Amino acid sequence: MHWIALIALGIVVFGDHGSSWLRLDLWSSPAAFLINGFAGILTPLVCLATGFWVAAVRPKDPKAWILLALMVTFASISAPNGPSNALFSRWRSFTASMWGLSMMFFGLYFPNRLPFERKYPWAKWILAAVVVVGGWIGPGQGIGFWLNSLGVSAFFFSFGWRRGTEKNPDARRRLKIIQFGAYVGLVPIFLFIIAGQVLRVNAFRTFPLWVSIPVMVSLAAFPLALAYTVLVERALDVRVFIRSGLQYAMARRGLVVLQIAVFALAGFLAADVIFDPAENRPLKVTALGLAMSAVALSRRGIEWLRGWIDRRFFRDAVNTERMLADLGESTRTFVEARPLVERVANVVREAMRLEGVEMWLNGNLAYATGVTAEELRVPIAAKERTLGYIALGRKKSEEPYCDVDVRLLQNVAGQTALALENGRLTEEVAAEAAKRERLNRELEIAREVQERLFPQTRPPVAGLEYAGKCRPALSVGGDYFDFLELPGEGLGIAIGDVSGKGVASALLMASLQACLRGQTSDGGKDLERLMANINRMIFDVSPVNKYATFFYGQYETATRTLTYVNAGHNPPAILRGDEVLRLEEGGPVVGLFRPAKYGHGTVELRPGDIFIGFTDGVSEAMNAADEEWGEDALIACARAAGEATPEAIIDELMRCADEFANGAPQHDDMTLIVAKVGGQS
Repeated sequence: MHWIALIALGIVVFGDHGSSWLRLDLWSSPAAFLINGFAGILTPLVCLATGFWVAAVRPKDPKAWILLALMVTFASISAPNGPSNALFSRWRSFTASMWGLSMMFFGLYFPNRLPFERKYPWAKWILAAVVVVGGWIGPGQGIGFWLNSLGVSAFFFSFGWRRGTEKNPDARRRLKIIQFGAYVGLVPIFLFIIAGQVLRVNAFRTFPLWVSIPVMVSLAAFPLALAYTVLVERALDVRVFIRSGLQYAMARRGLVVLQIAVFALAGFLAADVIFDPAENRPLKVTALGLAMSAVALSRRGIEWLRGWIDRRFFRDAVNTERMLADLGESTRTFVEARPLVERVANVVREAMRLEGVEMWLNGNLAYATGVTAEELRVPIAAKERTLGYIALGRKKSEEPYCDVDVRLLQNVAGQTALALENGRLTEEVAAEAAKRERLNRELEIAREVQERLFPQTRPPVAGLEYAGKCRPALSVGGDYFDFLELPGEGLGIAIGDVSGKGVASALLMASLQACLRGQTSDGGKDLERLMANINRMIFDVSPVNKYATFFYGQYETATRTLTYVNAGHNPPAILRGDEVLRLEEGGPVVGLFRPAKYGHGTVELRPGDIFIGFTDGVSEAMNAADEEWGEDALIACARAAGEATPEAIIDELMRCADEFANGAPQHDDMTLIVAKVGGQS
C-alpha cells in the first residue's frame, strides 16, 4: 500500500513543480533563469528525489517519512509559484505551512530521538500546535511567519544539542554535515525574508540581484547536505546504489553539465551588465573580463570538483581501490608473516572504519589492532588449505556488513593468502639457499682439506723428475695420488681412484691415504703383504658398494728399479722410445673382497724413460657425442710433449683432454703422475 500512496503523492508533487518549471515567464531574463534554475529546478528535484527514494526503500521507518515530509515542504517553499489550478494551489499552501513542523520533527528524530524529547515527550506537541497555528495563519504573513519559524528554530536547537552530546564519531560527522548545510542554505534566506518582513516589502523584488542571487543559489546547500548524509554517509542505512558504475558515470557527466552551466552563468551575468544602457563602459569591460576569467578557471575548478567527488561522494569505492592497491603493492615487498598481517589489519581497519581487526594464522592470534567484538570472520585460504582467518569487529558507524563488504574482504583475504604463501616459499627458498651456502662452504673446506692431503712437497730423488696433479669433477673427489719419501733415497709412488664422486668418495680416499702411510711408515718392502693389509682395512671401513682401484710402486735410486703392485687400476705406462710398457701385475681392487691375494711386478727404468700414471677420468674424457679420448691418444700426446718437464707434460695432457671434450662438462676426476728418468747424478 505504501507504493500506491507514494505514487499518488508523487503525481501531485511532481505535477505541481513540473507545471511551475514550464512557465515561460520564469525564464524572461538571465537573473530569472539563474534563480529559477537553482530554486525552481535543482533544489526541488534533489529534495523530492531523495525523499521519495528513502521512503520507498524504508517504508516502515518513521524517520524516512519525516524526511520525505521535510523534502516535500522544502521543495514547495523553494520552487516558484505554480499555476492557478485550485488543487495545486491548495497543495502548495498546505505543504508550505507544514515546513516548520517537518523541520521540528526532523530535528527531534534524526538520526535518533533527542534525549530531551524522550524525557519530555509532551513538550513537542505544545510546540507543534503553535507551529501548526502559524502555518494555518500563513507562513509568509506576519505572525504566521514568526510562529512557523519556531519549528525551524527547534531544528537548529536540536542539532546544536546533539553536536554537544553525541559521542559516536560517525554520528557527529553526519550532524556536522547537516548543520553546515542548514547554516549555508537556510540562514541567508531566513535573514533575507526577515529583512523583507521588517521593511514590509517583497524581498525578492526589492533587493538587488547581487543579494538575491547568492541567497537563492545557497538554498540548495541544505537539501544537498541531507541527500549526501543519507546516501553517502548512510544515515538511514539505505542501499547505496550511487557506487555502481552507471550512477558514477552520471555523476561525472553531471560535471560536464555543471561546466556548461558555469559558462552560461558567466555569459548571462556579463550580458545583463553589458547590455544594460544604464551601466558605464568601465563596468561593462570589468563584467566581460570577469566572465572570461570564470570561463578560463572553470576547467581547473571542475577538475578539483571531480577529485572532491571521488573522495567524498564515492568514499567507499575510493577506499576500496586504495586499500587493494596498497595491499597489492605491500604484498610484493613482505617476506615475513608478521609485518604482512600488521599491514593488512591496519589498512582494513582504516578503510572500513572498524573498531578492531584480528589476524589469526594456524590457530594462533598473529596480530590485533583495536577492540574486536567479532562481527564477521573471513577465512584466509590458499588453494585447498586454510591458513587462518580475519576477525572483524563492529563498524564505528554501527552499520551491518553488506555483500559489498564481504566481497571486498574476500579479495583482501585472497591477496593475504597469496602473500603468505609467497612469503612461505620465499622463506623456504632462503633456507634452502642458506643450507646450500653452508654446504658449499663445507665443501670448500673439504676441498681445502683434501688438497692438503695431496703432496705439498716433493722429496728430492737423484736422477728422477716427477710431478702430480688432481682436478676433481666436483668440489671434492675420490682420486688420489701421493709421493712418499722412503729410506735409502727411495720414493713411493701411489695413484688411486675411489668409485663414485663427491664427499663419500673423498672420505674413502682419505682413509686410503692413511692406510698407505701407516703401512709404509717402517719402510717395508713386502708390497704384496702391504696391499693385502690395505685391502682389508679399506674393506672394514667402506660400504659394500665402495672400492678403489690402486697402484703403488717403490723406486730405488741406486738400481733404478721400480717394484709395484697394481690393484685393479688403469695400468701406468712407461714410454721407452717407440716402446710402451704396461704395469699390470697385482690383483683385485681394494675394499671389494676382504681376503685377496696380490702379486708384484718389477721393472728396471732407463734414462729417458717416462712414467705416466693416470686415472680413467683422463683417458675416458668424453666430448658431447659421448666419445672417449682413449689411452692411445693420451700416450700420443705424452710422446709429443716428451722433451718438456713433468709439470709441462701434465698440463699438456690436461689441455689435450679438454680440447677433445670441446666444452663438454668434466664427468670424472682427472689425476696424472709423470716421472722422467735422467742420467746418473
